[in-house]
Amino acid sequence: MIALLFTAAMIASPVSAADKYRAGLESRADAVEARLHFLLAAEEFERAWNAGERTAEIARNMAQSRFLAGDLGRAIRDYRRGLRMAPHDRELQQGLNAVREQAADRASSLVPNEAQSLPVRGVSWYRLAWGAIALSAIGWFNLVRGWKASRRGLLGVGLGTILVASAIGGWLGCEDYRLRLHWAEPTAVVVSATDLRSGNSEEYPRRLDVRLPAGTELRVLGERGGWLQVELPDGTPGWMSSSFVVEVD
Repeated sequence: MIALLFTAAMIASPVSAADKYRAGLESRADAVEARLHFLLAAEEFERAWNAGERTAEIARNMAQSRFLAGDLGRAIRDYRRGLRMAPHDRELQQGLNAVREQAADRASSLVPNEAQSLPVRGVSWYRLAWGAIALSAIGWFNLVRGWKASRRGLLGVGLGTILVASAIGGWLGCEDYRLRLHWAEPTAVVVSATDLRSGNSEEYPRRLDVRLPAGTELRVLGERGGWLQVELPDGTPGWMSSSFVVEVD
């Protein structure tokens, strides 16, 4: 039934992703109708993403639409997409954590211990970056004034301020590089419960007694014949069919 409604809505006159998302919120009393609207909104955001509009906002909207449609695996994939683009975005990180909490029947050992952009005493990475830029500007201003007025004290203050700003900027640059490397790692997310096997075929024995639920995040090690070689957050290696996962692109 949902598939028929989805097809009919796709043929109907085009409506923006925001309108479809809003329609989903307005029809929350009817779970089937609301899910349809959220699925359509997610598809619109996906089209924008694939067309090259790869921004944190698009990824966030796409992920939230997937989440409200009940597609936890793809919601996690989309939040991770956004964090590849904007690793310090708090809303993306908070959204990812919220979806992870909603992933049903998931063992704590399967939740990644993520590198995050942690605030320093409540100050975000972005504010620290702008603060370092402002501090550097003040330092150069005092350095020039001290040079023109031949005032050693002002020269010292200006030089010291510039050195402090440079140190902060260097630390922020290292933090940014670390996070971008982390989110750029080849990753896949389970979208439908599946087994982890010891080889790239159904003939190989299962590595775990339980199936991996939707929303499980995996590090991709390789691929062979439609099967992905993966590693769980707890370090357990194995293989699974690529038809049960989506890779973060």
